Amino acid sequence: VMRYELNRSKNRKVRVANLSLGVVKNTNIFKTARLSSDAENALYVNPVLEPSDIEETIGFLLALPYGVNVSDMTIRATGGDV
Repeated sequence: VMRYELNRSKNRKVRVANLSLGVVKNTNIFKTARLSSDAENALYVNPVLEPSDIEETIGFLLALPYGVNVSDMTIRATGGDV
């Protein structure tokens, strides 16, 4: 919807990207979801993303040439969650 509205307004300076993330280590989502520490630790059995992985990905998207937009991206740890 946002991309559609920006295109209608002829605003070409804003790029919209949808990032779908796998499990990211050390985030507050587990506390917000009120998962027990055992349940949270069970998520870390497989490789997980680090917050710095997400930071680097966002930096990559921002560094793309002006005329390029990645609209959808799924980010998962190699060998991690399925």
